[in-house]
Amino acid sequence: MKTITNFTRYIIDKDGDIYSTISNKFLKLSVMPSGYQKVTLRNDEEEAATFLVHRLVWEVFNGPIPEGMTVNHKDENKLNNSLSNLELMTMAENANYGSRNERISKSLKKYHAQKRLALQILTDLTQLLDSAEPLEN
Repeated sequence: MKTITNFTRYIIDKDGDIYSTISNKFLKLSVMPSGYQKVTLRNDEEEAATFLVHRLVWEVFNGPIPEGMTVNHKDENKLNNSLSNLELMTMAENANYGSRNERISKSLKKYHAQKRLALQILTDLTQLLDSAEPLEN
């Protein structure tokens, strides 16, 4: 466990649990719509700041995140903020990590299958209309 720099009333462990020395209890973390956990802390000057927990864990135990780098969850579980589950990588590497490409591929295959079906229906309809007898007035 380590005290968070400039937020000395809080202690964080390598699993991302944050303990308040003021209330003598672990803080409840909120989950953002994106699935990441966040926490709002008050610094030593009583100013509030909100952090993504996985980034806070990384920075407390490894130092600042270099520009152009991001923190990745190795197991793709955004709630698993254990230091052993985190790694630094570029944004491009993170975008191509794990099952993301597989999910996109499935989505694109479905889209193209629907598009082929729609084109086939249009082709069949056009052929049907072209072969139909003209209507008399």
